[in-house]
Amino acid sequence: MEHCIWRLGGLLLVCCLLVSATVKAHGDRLALLSSSSRSRSSSRQLAQQQTTEYGCPKYPIFDDPWVKLNMAVTYGLKIRDGLGSQTARVLGVYAIAHAAGLQYYHSPFECIGHIGGVPHYRNARCDNVPDYDLHKMHRITNFIRLPSTTAANASAWDQQYLFRGDWDKLAGIAAAALQSRRPTLVGLELTDEFVGACPDIFYHVPAWRPHKYLASQWAAYNASRPEQSWLLSRARSFRVVVHMRRGDLRTASAAREMPASYYINVVKHLVQVLQQLQVDYTVEWFTEPSTNEKEHEDMQLVRQEIPNLTLLFDSDLLWTWQQMWSADVFVMSNPFPVVTPFPANFWYVKTYKTGSTTLSSVFNSICQHYGVVWLKWDEMKLVFQLNDKGPKPTQFQQGMKAAVDKVANASDFRYTAITSHIPYSEQAAELFAQPLMRFTSVRHPVARVHSHFIQTLCFWTADDSTYMQLSTANDTVEHRYEFARKHFQQNLMYWYMRGDVRGVEAAAGQYDFIFVSERMNEAAAAAAAAAAAAAAAAAATVPAALVIFMLQYGLTFEDIAYLPSKVRTGKYKTAKDMPQHLNDYILSVNQHDMQLWELANRRLDDKKAELVDACGADIVSAAHDAFEQLLDEIRAQCSDYQGWYASNDFDGPFTYSGSPGIGDESGLGFRCVRHVARRFIAGARGVVGSLGGAVAGQGVV
Repeated sequence: MEHCIWRLGGLLLVCCLLVSATVKAHGDRLALLSSSSRSRSSSRQLAQQQTTEYGCPKYPIFDDPWVKLNMAVTYGLKIRDGLGSQTARVLGVYAIAHAAGLQYYHSPFECIGHIGGVPHYRNARCDNVPDYDLHKMHRITNFIRLPSTTAANASAWDQQYLFRGDWDKLAGIAAAALQSRRPTLVGLELTDEFVGACPDIFYHVPAWRPHKYLASQWAAYNASRPEQSWLLSRARSFRVVVHMRRGDLRTASAAREMPASYYINVVKHLVQVLQQLQVDYTVEWFTEPSTNEKEHEDMQLVRQEIPNLTLLFDSDLLWTWQQMWSADVFVMSNPFPVVTPFPANFWYVKTYKTGSTTLSSVFNSICQHYGVVWLKWDEMKLVFQLNDKGPKPTQFQQGMKAAVDKVANASDFRYTAITSHIPYSEQAAELFAQPLMRFTSVRHPVARVHSHFIQTLCFWTADDSTYMQLSTANDTVEHRYEFARKHFQQNLMYWYMRGDVRGVEAAAGQYDFIFVSERMNEAAAAAAAAAAAAAAAAAATVPAALVIFMLQYGLTFEDIAYLPSKVRTGKYKTAKDMPQHLNDYILSVNQHDMQLWELANRRLDDKKAELVDACGADIVSAAHDAFEQLLDEIRAQCSDYQGWYASNDFDGPFTYSGSPGIGDESGLGFRCVRHVARRFIAGARGVVGSLGGAVAGQGVV
């Protein structure tokens, strides 16, 4: 089922896509949750190849007739952890086979982590366990099966094993098998790299594709579907299932336990939306019995706070699994990696004077929210200096690697972002773990050149009491002509963005999202109208670029909220104050930049159209209006953010890096902005009205 979703409360008011697909395999029902995004990035290697209709790699070796008949994939069976985790990996392997056009050979589960009382990661088979547990293991093995497509007994073929494989490695094994003419069965364990490079991989399995129903159409959809669960009343209700981990974590090494308040808050926000939509629902809460006073108090709070609740303690493993995987919304503590647009490794190629301060604040929020290491100015200085001197490619790559390694060695975070004035480089991009998302921003070239001129004129003079006088004296049409004639200033955005490719289309095609400065929000669009009438006309027809970005990538208002760093006073002359012949000259020597700007505007229009098709024009428009209201409240409360910090007993500015000296790189008044955004979101109930959907948080919830 495809939902248009509004996150409420601390989880945000946002339209996104959540796909819930149900698959029947030998009469047994599995469920899969995934996010849909055709524009998500793939790895550098995959970007150079043809792809399938759902964005997966299309290696010629997989189309070879011999390979199709003599190569198969199967689940690796080395990690014997929980039932849910192993099921997720089996589904991934099955989808990989379908996407690549290879055969699938089903390897039944050998042992589940909870069998025999051991929580996770058993390395032995279930040989020395009681008969009761053996019987349970046999039930699981028989119940969870996917159909093999191999004509022969593939278990007798040559065996290859990939603990953490990817598409390139699988293609390499296929090529070697073809060369040796030896039928090969490849055991795949972890499927993250495959799925991460191809987020829509599960669409390759026809039975798992979603139906297009909105949550507000739940009753009509419900009447058409078969029974989803048993042993529970109101089985045709919208089912919210919670897995509150407790008992199995007492012996686990990883601190994966979440407090009861986490589950309660998530479910309450879901319930709020479902009630507004008048959708019948149930909440099924799976956990272990309380063993101490704190756990007993937690369960009492759950009973008090959650309506339509069914509590289930230590229920049958296989039945519990079926209930969880057939849920409409599944709330987990630390779920398996479900593909979502964010978080991910990303690189914001920040060009001078293209809305960088606003986007610095936005990306700071994303990093802080999702645990992404942010490589900012200090870490990138070596790379920038090397590039400024025109280094050899190997020098540039070494500098980038030093910066990436520096942060990677000091942090356990999985994702890394680069957000400084570093031109795009394919060699540098190779240093990221894939997939890598790429973002950039553009501005009307006339406005960009004039703004860059003022910045250059005033650079390093802010501490000089006479800097305004000096700047004014040098701000003449002749000086602006001289600045525009400099080769470095011409087509600067194109030069930053293109990397190793040539041509405007190719340069833009490398990026998952291109922000347009004039369309960042409506206030910016209005300010740009005098400088570029076309920009204002375009901006009036679409929501803010930041809102489109939020909706496309499943982000929240808290992620994109920011405090404008500048108040336009009119003390500097802009394009509207310059003679037309100067502006015409700037355009004439910045044709690549102008083409990029026009292309970026068209791409925003296309993204808006896709969102309207997916979620409806009313929802997209309401999200934009709510964001404008939020920005008004942020301006009102946080313009004097230093004063706000003092009144709330903060020592000073807060940045994600903890370095107050790089506040401009982190966004202004971050704590204040986050505070206002969260309060705004919590009180946004009146904004929603009757608009559709419900889910909380990113990924499976």
